[in-house]
Amino acid sequence: MSNGNWKFKTQDGSIYGPSDTATMRKWIQEDRVLANDYISPESVENWQPAKSLAEFADLFVAKVTPAEKQCQ
Repeated sequence: MSNGNWKFKTQDGSIYGPSDTATMRKWIQEDRVLANDYISPESVENWQPAKSLAEFADLFVAKVTPAEKQCQ
């Protein structure tokens, strides 16, 4: 996992950051950064969807809600 700083771009084009990996992971868990928002290392312009980056992909795995568990 990268310990560098990241910036992210929302679907409306707003850019936030830089923030470290731990903060970005927290923001993803809080739904402040969404799967299709773009993330780039702070030092370069290399925008990629958040869900496609190894550092964050595990946070976008589909979660089963309690209601869905009852239907199984």
